[in-house]
Amino acid sequence: PKFRSMSHDDMIALLKSNDHCLNCLRPGHYVIDCKSLHYCKVCQKPHHSLLHVDNKAKIPKTNDSGRPDAPVASSHPASIRSSLLLMTCQVLVQSPQGVLQVRALLDSGSSVSFMSERVAQTLCLRHSSQNAKICGITGFLSNCTLSLTRFQIAPVHSPSRMFEVSAIVVPHVTCDLPVHPVPFNHKWEHIKGLRLADLEFGKPWRVDILLGVETFVDIVCKGRQKGRQGTPIAIETTFGWVLAGNTSSDVSHVIASHHDPCLREMTCYASSGK
Repeated sequence: PKFRSMSHDDMIALLKSNDHCLNCLRPGHYVIDCKSLHYCKVCQKPHHSLLHVDNKAKIPKTNDSGRPDAPVASSHPASIRSSLLLMTCQVLVQSPQGVLQVRALLDSGSSVSFMSERVAQTLCLRHSSQNAKICGITGFLSNCTLSLTRFQIAPVHSPSRMFEVSAIVVPHVTCDLPVHPVPFNHKWEHIKGLRLADLEFGKPWRVDILLGVETFVDIVCKGRQKGRQGTPIAIETTFGWVLAGNTSSDVSHVIASHHDPCLREMTCYASSGK
């Protein structure tokens, strides 16, 4: 009863301070190692039902005309290429609690970096709260209280070369990338022999970190390898060569991208400030 009466943040703090799993609540392991077959009864995500937070956006208030004053979320249909590659890489995340290899997305269009709750909880990273103005891709501004953390990343092939990163902790950084499987094409002669930063670049998989422009400019190098039209460009970084761009001329069906200015499900670019 005492635990149930606590606030969500106090519950999390108590469990972390006593090395208890946030899913089964048992001591001695973290969520990533939890063998329980039971997840949250509300959202089916790997946390205990007592720790569930309803993140649904509130319905905006209406004015005299009956129209909402300002939308809390929006959708933008766009024709995109299903074979598009974004700049993913494998990195080592280092903290006092240990080292974890995760997949990261390089994004020079984001002024801040992001980390998933899964990794932050696994490495027991400390959080601090900060008020910030978030600017989404549609230009809407939203005042939010964000959870910030700091950690170090390093190339898989050179663990001693570390970079300091400050990031916002979010439930999910983005969807699995790429959206559809992209098989390696042996006609990509321009990337043969390169040490790729993500050997499974074409496999849709979880992205746990988005590295914004502050880190991007530190790790990007001068090397570029460009092939024929319809092939990805290779860009040299400290983590290895990353691939970006179209891998064919096919265009997929029209889809819609959804974003929430308050970062409840973060799938948009953002900028922060006090």
